[in-house]
Amino acid sequence: MLINFPYIKRDTLIHRLDPRTKITLLLVLSLCVVQTSNFWFMLAALIIALFYYSRAHLKWSETKRTWRFIIVFVAILTFVNYFISGGAVVQGVDLSHQHILFSLPFFGFKRGFPFIGPAPLNFSVESVTFMITQAMRFFSIALFAVPISYTTRPDHFGVAFKGMGFRGRGYHQRDGVTVFWHWQALLV
Repeated sequence: MLINFPYIKRDTLIHRLDPRTKITLLLVLSLCVVQTSNFWFMLAALIIALFYYSRAHLKWSETKRTWRFIIVFVAILTFVNYFISGGAVVQGVDLSHQHILFSLPFFGFKRGFPFIGPAPLNFSVESVTFMITQAMRFFSIALFAVPISYTTRPDHFGVAFKGMGFRGRGYHQRDGVTVFWHWQALLV
């Protein structure tokens, strides 16, 4: 499998970071943001991620294809999750007294046969806030992930993975393309 990492050479703080540090920061942020659905915590994580991303000095013209994909993916994931769950996805919140903004006719699960039937899809303050929180979570992770490929030289990935304790026969660099073959992502 060939993977082309579009490295953009610049002299920024993020470019000078060791690839292991970038990957570790991404993992730490990801583990932190999946632990909660608190709006204010997600907003703080998003602000930190925006600051981190801004330090890479990546231009929109260089990353627009990536960001278009991420924006569409996050929108689809957020809305599909909302529709599948019927809007009852808020964790740790009593949804018995929602502040309903409006309702749309939709399908929902029923207790009796045929188990699926018409049901209102409620848009409440709580559920819309959760959708925004979920989008902030995904964008925070993306803001830490995107600079990894754009600010890390492709020939440094194999060394970084090996330095993190992953072993594998088959990651090497050839003409700016990292080639992965017979990958064994097992900790030593």
